[in-house]
Amino acid sequence: MGYRFITRTLALAAFVVLAGCLGTIDSPGADSATGQRTIQISAVGEATGEPDQAVVTLGVSAVAASADDARTQVAANVSTMRTALRDAGVADDQLQTASFFIGEERLTDETDSRMFRATHLFRLTLTDTESVGAIIDTAIENGATNVQSVQFTLSTDRSRELRAVALEDAMANARNQADTLAAAASLSISGVQSVETGELSVGPVFRDVAASAETTIEPGPVTVTAQVTVVYNATA
Repeated sequence: MGYRFITRTLALAAFVVLAGCLGTIDSPGADSATGQRTIQISAVGEATGEPDQAVVTLGVSAVAASADDARTQVAANVSTMRTALRDAGVADDQLQTASFFIGEERLTDETDSRMFRATHLFRLTLTDTESVGAIIDTAIENGATNVQSVQFTLSTDRSRELRAVALEDAMANARNQADTLAAAASLSISGVQSVETGELSVGPVFRDVAASAETTIEPGPVTVTAQVTVVYNATA
């Protein structure tokens, strides 16, 4: 990672703002007998990997003269879609309801008639990212009426692996900045006093679904970001 250094000299402290890093040195009165100081650094680290999971949001909609008819049509199409997905190797627990609603619509024509739209949205989780396009085609051909989004992300195990790498990167960045601050203040790092971690951030990749004879979707890399705050001991 590249960093741009901006330094300012203060009466009792050194302060530095970096790309993804923030650090301070305590006042000289911390331990006047031993010359012990502390340097606190906040830094971020990143790790990038290929996604091993895809989450597809798709829906089944129907419009009818009555709410009950719309609901019945949706139920029939959902049943057909579930059967087709099951035959394609999708387990029942991979397809979960995200939302269901029925609403009234008025046609903007001379009749001003009332119609009812029923929509059942599902969240489909796939562990084979290469099969996303084929599974979408199966769903559309068997009752699904729309695909709202395709999100490539990480499974729990893979996210945990990349988080460890991101934390290592954050710790390395923190130490580099601590060394820079210490050298600027004529100090030497003597150890780590404490470490705190911040929230994990996973940047999923979203893909649009274009209409074509055969759906092809290419996943992109996913970035995991971790943050640490480290307090280092330093001596003069």
